[in-house]
Amino acid sequence: MPDGDGLGFVILVRDKLELMLQSQASLAKDVPAIATGKDRSVLYLEVESLDPIRTALAGWPRIIDERTTFYGARELIVEAPSGHVVFFAVHG
Repeated sequence: MPDGDGLGFVILVRDKLELMLQSQASLAKDVPAIATGKDRSVLYLEVESLDPIRTALAGWPRIIDERTTFYGARELIVEAPSGHVVFFAVHG
């Protein structure tokens, strides 16, 4: 995905596995709350429903409680105790 004069992110796919690499600048535009410059990783999990995730994480602080992306995914975003970020996403 282009972003200005460079790439914002790329998705590499092989054997039904996907790896997304995103630039810091693109991340800052997409989710400013997690573009802090900290060394951390982001885990993106596709789930069937956000409802059981909300129940399981009741009381856990959210980075974003829910949003809908430009590509139609509904996402809930949290920070793990390690400082890494976990996206739970429903597609379609």
